[in-house]
Amino acid sequence: MSVTDEYKIDSIYIKSEFIVELRIYDIYCWKNDFNHFTALSDKLNTYTIYIECGELLEHVPDAKCKTPKILIMFAYEPSEEIIDFLDNQVSEHLSDMNIQFEYVYNDDLLFSSHFDFLQDHEISRIGDSGPLYLANHKCKKDEKYLVKHKYPDCACNEYIYSKLANLLDLKVAPAKLFILSDANDKNVFNTKYVVGLTWLDIVDTKIHKDKLENLYTINKDDYYRFIALSALLYDEDSFEIVLDKNGYIYKVDNTAAFSIDNYNIPPNILPYSIEFRTPEAYLGRLSEDHLTDRYSNFINNHGSDKASFFIDTVARFSKLGNDCIDNELEILSHLYSDELVNYYRIYVKWMKEQATIFLQSLKNKASH
Repeated sequence: MSVTDEYKIDSIYIKSEFIVELRIYDIYCWKNDFNHFTALSDKLNTYTIYIECGELLEHVPDAKCKTPKILIMFAYEPSEEIIDFLDNQVSEHLSDMNIQFEYVYNDDLLFSSHFDFLQDHEISRIGDSGPLYLANHKCKKDEKYLVKHKYPDCACNEYIYSKLANLLDLKVAPAKLFILSDANDKNVFNTKYVVGLTWLDIVDTKIHKDKLENLYTINKDDYYRFIALSALLYDEDSFEIVLDKNGYIYKVDNTAAFSIDNYNIPPNILPYSIEFRTPEAYLGRLSEDHLTDRYSNFINNHGSDKASFFIDTVARFSKLGNDCIDNELEILSHLYSDELVNYYRIYVKWMKEQATIFLQSLKNKASH
């Protein structure tokens, strides 16, 4: 499936109650702009004919009474000339036909057809996230990712977790989302929700507090900040810290977070469902004493002399902007429902409020 398959519809998503989205996967670079432009134009024509002649409703009955939208997903950034063509001629032409139009290019979106996926590799294992694959880029030999695909929550949680950790200057492997652009993908992956974690050259997979004291690590104190991060992001999985060859410790395996998992993301109704539980319903599961309880456990396990690392991380989180991950949520919306995407937005705001309350409670205790 690609822009060169002129007469094929790459994929169709019931995006919302009102939108049916037809996607074009443009996986090629712009070395030969004329040929590329011609192929893209032909592909767009195929899509408009498919919609206008009624084939869409014939093949996808659920599209009835929904507005069609064409989305082009670019693997490589298009030239200014192409962008001008899309923003003006294409957009205007489709608008006249009552067809919505959007295109997207982002470094966080990878295309599966650009990679080879290995099931047997040096850290191959089957854990709570299912079998892990190693993705090797077919042309860029140094670009590779550890891939999770078993459950719907793997991609969304790992992706947002890594973005929030990065905002707090904490080492979590950068996560990217895979667009399944190869016709054989259904034989490779268990779900359509695939995340790639930037490959780390790990020298020790089992870093714990006692071992840490005898190791040279550049960011040793982050071990305690990671514990605060786990509390802030409602991480309910085992606490896994690894050491890479450059002397940095990383927190890994961050799927079971945000109190959201595959048990409450029904895979049969993704990416969209009218019956999807509201963000407010999810927040109702969370405890307002969560940070206080995790902090108490932290003090019991690590002592009050390490408390500043926990408190500092919570304070930094409380100062994040409410829109701090809006760009990332826009990318996530190309895989998941708007309800789920909005949950992360509301979660960050809610946890910021909880962080502020927690910090104030510590000040109140200190003043008495």
